[in-house]
Amino acid sequence: MKPADNVRKIREERLISKMELARLAGISAATIDRIERSEICRMETKRKIIFALGFTLSEKNMVFPNSLMAPIHDRIPVILHLTEDVAKEPEIQQKGDQAGFDNRGRIAVSR
Repeated sequence: MKPADNVRKIREERLISKMELARLAGISAATIDRIERSEICRMETKRKIIFALGFTLSEKNMVFPNSLMAPIHDRIPVILHLTEDVAKEPEIQQKGDQAGFDNRGRIAVSR
């Protein structure tokens, strides 16, 4: 089961609409919709959803099983791979730009 399926399943079991969950979590309904379509969200957003659904952080795997809440050492190869791919882009190499990640985990290029 995907984490998105869990959020939707728990929400529907509790008879909560997307709009109501968004209000309880302090996020937009569009964000709930994106999560339920298996798109990535920030850790803070996951935390808000966990609490809004009535779970504690120790029960986070019931809402987001196997998510990127894994220790950083499990994610380093993925981050390095992404950075290497971005650095190979010709427009980045030609301009001598630096590729990396911004504070939201998105790929950023400094010029």
